[in-house]
Amino acid sequence: MSIVKQQTYDNEHSVVEHTGLQRW
Repeated sequence: MSIVKQQTYDNEHSVVEHTGLQRW
């Protein structure tokens, strides 16, 4: 996996966790 793709995946994952915490 390329570094850029990894960073994008990590960023999206962080956003999902953040929105998930906000919802609950």
